[in-house]
Amino acid sequence: MTAVLRRLSPWSPAESRRLLLLVGAGLVVVAVAWWIVSREAAWSEQTDAMGLAVIGAMVAAYGVTSWLLRARAVCTARRNAMFAVLGDVGPGRTAAPIVVIDEGPAEFVVAHPEQGRYHRPDCALAAGTNWPTVPRVELADRQACGVCTP
Repeated sequence: MTAVLRRLSPWSPAESRRLLLLVGAGLVVVAVAWWIVSREAAWSEQTDAMGLAVIGAMVAAYGVTSWLLRARAVCTARRNAMFAVLGDVGPGRTAAPIVVIDEGPAEFVVAHPEQGRYHRPDCALAAGTNWPTVPRVELADRQACGVCTP
């Protein structure tokens, strides 16, 4: 399960460690600056430490921003790879027309005994099922699948 989640994640473990390091360092700097400010009563004595806190917040923000931008780049690369498999489609492009081959009505179809639809044996909605194959004429009281149109 962990391998599947790691494969689906747009971040590598090294990038996640980098995020934790940058955000952690930024928060430590903010905490130290807060501690310094809390010990000073005069506004003029607090400004240097507040500048340090802003730097710490910027380090943490940089860590999060770079982490998110890396995920965006990985998702864009995955999308482009998917479009390369599907054909020349994507933003600003049109897909090649899909050629539909009419196979005619199927003589034998698959159907679950308790459901109201029947499918071609190669239908994506019936893939991986162990539904029985029956002659289509026996299922006249059921509806045909809208995807595979048997």
